[in-house]
Amino acid sequence: MSLSQRTEAIISERAATYSHGTLTALLKYANVGDKDPGKEKPGGSWNNIPTRISTALGKNPSKETLIALATKILNDRASIDSEPEWVEDLRGSLLTDGFSLNITGEKWEISPVGSGEVPLSPQVSNLEAALLTHGFTVAANHYQQAFSSFKAQSWEACNASTRATVESFIVGVATQKAGFVPAPNQGGGGHAITALNNANMFEPGEHDYVKGFWKMSHTNGSHPGLSSNEEALFRFSAATSALTFFINRWTP
Repeated sequence: MSLSQRTEAIISERAATYSHGTLTALLKYANVGDKDPGKEKPGGSWNNIPTRISTALGKNPSKETLIALATKILNDRASIDSEPEWVEDLRGSLLTDGFSLNITGEKWEISPVGSGEVPLSPQVSNLEAALLTHGFTVAANHYQQAFSSFKAQSWEACNASTRATVESFIVGVATQKAGFVPAPNQGGGGHAITALNNANMFEPGEHDYVKGFWKMSHTNGSHPGLSSNEEALFRFSAATSALTFFINRWTP
């Protein structure tokens, strides 16, 4: 199984910054040196660097090959003190592929993400199904949009849809369980949380957690350039865990 085409493109573009001489060693490091056609062609013409890279990688390079190539390029060319823009792009693309880009000691490394780092598809599917089963259709639609935005690396849109998911669910539960009536043309998330607390729907500590999460969700929500992949991942993961917990307890 390989990585996404976007990840491959980012890695290939960075490999193309090597000279013909240094590219030979780079491709050998990734164990594709035997497929490298080299610079010289029969008859006196020559292969350009992108051609050498694409030929060596082939149509479906393995994830092991791409990870080895990316790791070598990162440690050759990317400063750990000042992260270049292309590294941020690579980090986001790898995360979508299920891999994490980190610095260990003084070296870059790429490894599979752990279960706590990225929402697993079964968790997402189970929560979406639970929301639909219990009549939280609007919340389910927002949640689906949040996950789609996360996979598309649209971090601001993911944050905005995650916030809308939480608000729709909280307002829905407060309406059903606490007699809450949202004001016209207003979301009512904060007031719904208060209503749930007044109705003793929270166990000790839970009200503060939900209130804190709700307050945090209003920062960097849908402002381009302010949301990072880590921030979107944290918010989406936290919302997934919290809503799964509360929907199972409040609507058994």
